[in-house]
Amino acid sequence: MFRARVPGAPEIPGIRVIHMETPSPYTQFGQKGIGEGGAIAPPAAITNAINDALKGLGAEILVSPVTPDRIVAAIRAAAESPCVP
Repeated sequence: MFRARVPGAPEIPGIRVIHMETPSPYTQFGQKGIGEGGAIAPPAAITNAINDALKGLGAEILVSPVTPDRIVAAIRAAAESPCVP
């Protein structure tokens, strides 16, 4: 069987870093935000995971932020409501 070698420093070509500056025309000093995109999806993904876990109970969270009190309230509401096929 052929054994592939993991390339080491001598086999990897040099890396050239190029900075391209593109100031924002919408702010006073041309600055742009960074990292906000990573803060948008996690709450929705967490809420979907909670709803998936609550699916068997017939409960669903439809508001944000999700709190323990809201989870308990959703479970109680599902337990009190009649089952709809």
